[in-house]
Amino acid sequence: MTVTIKSLRPVGRRDAIKTVGALVAGAAVTANWKRSFAQAQKTIRHWTTQVAPTQITAWEEINRRFEKEYPNIKVELSKANTSDIQPRLVAAFASGEQPEVCSGGNAVFVATFHRLGRTENMADVVKSVGDLHPRMVDCYNDGGYQFGLGLGLTVISTMWYRTDLLKEAGRDVPKNWDELVATAKAITKGSQFGVSLPYGKGLFTTQIVDMFTRQAGGDIIAPDGSVVYNSPAAVRALEFLREIRPYAPVAANNYSYPEALNAFCVGQAGIGMYTGRVLVTVRDLNPKIDDHIQADFYPYPTGGTPHWTCGFDPLYITKGGKVQTEEAKIYINFFYRPDNYLTWVESAPGHMLPVVKRTSEMKAFKENPILSKHAKSITKMLEISEKAGTDLKPTPKHPVEVKLGPVHNSYVLASALQKVVVDKEDPKAVVAWAHDEIAKIVKG
Repeated sequence: MTVTIKSLRPVGRRDAIKTVGALVAGAAVTANWKRSFAQAQKTIRHWTTQVAPTQITAWEEINRRFEKEYPNIKVELSKANTSDIQPRLVAAFASGEQPEVCSGGNAVFVATFHRLGRTENMADVVKSVGDLHPRMVDCYNDGGYQFGLGLGLTVISTMWYRTDLLKEAGRDVPKNWDELVATAKAITKGSQFGVSLPYGKGLFTTQIVDMFTRQAGGDIIAPDGSVVYNSPAAVRALEFLREIRPYAPVAANNYSYPEALNAFCVGQAGIGMYTGRVLVTVRDLNPKIDDHIQADFYPYPTGGTPHWTCGFDPLYITKGGKVQTEEAKIYINFFYRPDNYLTWVESAPGHMLPVVKRTSEMKAFKENPILSKHAKSITKMLEISEKAGTDLKPTPKHPVEVKLGPVHNSYVLASALQKVVVDKEDPKAVVAWAHDEIAKIVKG
């Protein structure tokens, strides 16, 4: 086995971001590839945030197959963290030593680098693979420039609930915000809390503030590109999150993705919000509740907008520096082959639903024991995804809005929630402050 796995050295977010202004575009697009590439040994550097043990095993297996078929290309896999992969990439771009391939994180990261001219056009990969999910392709397409693709469909706004706890409390599945608050209150007893939601200064918190703002009838950047965050809907969303906060775990002010996921899966909270990773996490950490979890649409306010968020965790090729573009495209094309891609999606069943049609139709995928046991929840997640927006295209009326990338990455929305919940500031004043901050980012 020749695949190398490394852990990336931490880079401070603030220091790294200072170098963004120094980034310049480079490296021309390679339109197609052949097996007759140079015989000299090449190395593909791949940074990924998808580093659960089962996922690392999947990467190792896919990379082993790849190196066997392409013996002149080696893969160097490095573990990254969602919270700091962006500043690490900024620093790597500045030195010209960025990886060829990045996977995981969030679509807003890719949009930020695309705006700086640092992502490769992957339109030829789309054409070569042939049966990629059209919506996934569209959400990473900016006027014909394919600046990224997706590892899989993730339905982050899925509401997961404990059927046994709701029955014990005499509550039905909540359908609106008022019912959600009442149910969360009824479930909260001692060390058992009603909901698990992120309140930390991070991307997951940003996503839920965005989603709840839209559910209340608001927006962040309008379809015409104007900043419209300052609205009664934005205030209502922050007030709702403040109202339900007492029924979330004590440490929720520091929650991001893993903490919010685990609080539900270990049984600390009766209602959670997350992707289908809940299924494998419950199996591994708390199997006794496996027969008592179900997925449904997350509630929205009475009279509000039925809005949810899904995504296609990114897979992209960087541009400039010493990037081996041709070899990177060969690698990604190989990744999407149905058998290789099946290995990937089965590394965390339900977390990333297939974006390759041939894989989704494979008997082995359909008969996966976790997916078949929780078929009702898988179907529900797919229903949610059909009605959901994505981080870069929140509604059908919006174009792919790459400016939402730096807005989300600034954590302004997460900071707004912390100002209201932690610092006890007035929601109206906070929304006005956040609006001005967003306007500065969009203008820049």
